[in-house]
Amino acid sequence: MTSSDVDHHRLGKPDQDGNAVRERLLGAALQLFARKGFESASVRELTEAAKVTRPTLYYHFGSKEGLYLELVERLCATVEDSILHSLVPQGTARVRLRSFVLKILDSIIEDAGNQRFFFVISLDPRRNNLSSFHERMRNFIAAVVELLLEEGAEKGEFEIEDVKWITKVILALVDSFIYNQIFLAYPKSYRDETEKMLDVLLDQIAL
Repeated sequence: MTSSDVDHHRLGKPDQDGNAVRERLLGAALQLFARKGFESASVRELTEAAKVTRPTLYYHFGSKEGLYLELVERLCATVEDSILHSLVPQGTARVRLRSFVLKILDSIIEDAGNQRFFFVISLDPRRNNLSSFHERMRNFIAAVVELLLEEGAEKGEFEIEDVKWITKVILALVDSFIYNQIFLAYPKSYRDETEKMLDVLLDQIAL
């Protein structure tokens, strides 16, 4: 047995088991942070929920904050992946834009775990974490919306003087929907109202 084998054995986990431990910690953290918030969830509670030791948490994530930031990164990646997969490859620019925005709204309604973690991030007292997350999501969504609006204008479907302004209006609809779902627990029927507002906006720019 080589020294590297000894070190690997001392850490006690082959890569596959190490991944399973990471997933347990991330799953436990999602539940605890969503229920108690970052500040109130203790390292002891996290390790007990994941059935691991404190050194194991530190080995994989460095700290409680490292675990939290990994969850934020995963949520960003999940949302971005969902956004990319929500793009309809065919149809008019209006159909594709409408479908894109509505699928974002549906993802907020349907994924309770992500919805709770959105809430935790929004209440994070360290404003830099919230600002970074919010800016990343908005920029990602805005890039796709602008692309579809420009495509519609080029094909003669839309008449738009200021693409960025229309993009900001659509982002405001999405932001309002997320806020009302997470903080005010609006009924799912509010999704229909948001859909109508989106249709009114698209009617205004349609040729």
